[in-house]
Amino acid sequence: MRADFSLLFPSSRKVSYSPLSLTLGPGSFLGIGSSCRSPLVRGTLWYPVPRRPKPHRSDRSRVGRARIGRVPTGGRTPRHRIERTDVANPEIVGEPDGPSVDAPAWTLAMAETARDIQTTHSDPESTAASITASALQLLPDAGAAAITVVGRDHSVHTLGPTSPVPALLNEVQEREKAGPCLTALWDEPLVLVTDLDGDGRWPGYAEAARAQGISTVLSIRLYVQDKALGALSLYSTKPDAFPPDEVVAARAYAAHAAVALDQAQEREQLRAAIDTRDLIGQAKGILMERHGLTDGQAFSLLVKTSQQTNTPLRLIVEELTHSGELPGR
Repeated sequence: MRADFSLLFPSSRKVSYSPLSLTLGPGSFLGIGSSCRSPLVRGTLWYPVPRRPKPHRSDRSRVGRARIGRVPTGGRTPRHRIERTDVANPEIVGEPDGPSVDAPAWTLAMAETARDIQTTHSDPESTAASITASALQLLPDAGAAAITVVGRDHSVHTLGPTSPVPALLNEVQEREKAGPCLTALWDEPLVLVTDLDGDGRWPGYAEAARAQGISTVLSIRLYVQDKALGALSLYSTKPDAFPPDEVVAARAYAAHAAVALDQAQEREQLRAAIDTRDLIGQAKGILMERHGLTDGQAFSLLVKTSQQTNTPLRLIVEELTHSGELPGR
């Protein structure tokens, strides 16, 4: 017996139906989820089954994923061939319909490099140095790299430079208030200058860069959520040194680097906060013992001294704990 489910399953897709015989013993029960709409007809459960059976759950995770195999390169940079898993039969792995997709070795090492940066370094300076050094390994045509940051007073600073060139060019950007690194940090998330000889956006910067032999500059904003941390910049003496696939990979690497740098900055701020709290406690103890003040009175005196001398509270307590005297007293 077959039932007509055209009203129960309104769909233009053709389905086949298979019987499922059930034997229910005493005390057993049949639970049907809210997503099940199969009717029970004369003791036999009829349910729709797609014409092509789905793979087993253990196989389903492999469907459509890639396997990577080595590709001979004749002595050149090692590359990998990405092979597609056959969707119809996940156990069969072979060549794709079209030509194989080649990916440079640095695209496969990018995630591991970013993970190592996050787990190995704790302070912002060493984290930035590791980020720039790894960037040079991932992009072999890059001759120098650095991270550009701007302070609250709009001063330009260079973190993790791999050569003196980035710091020198950042000095030009600070003086000119313009350049690819500042543009990436403030205006555009990615700035690529393929040849400074033909780019007229920053004449002063371009002249200084050409004097250092730089032709190509790639600057990528480092940010997490809505917080800009700086700009990762890579420099090359070759014109058009970074092809599109390397630019995409560099941008992905910059996203990992931004997370690592943000975590390092947060750890540094936490350490500074803890150190400041400890110093404040020591300073209050000195004032309480010397002047017979309460805890609240001692802290109020520290804050008042900070305001009167226009000095950060941290420097006030450092001076008091080191010299035993309040500044300006």
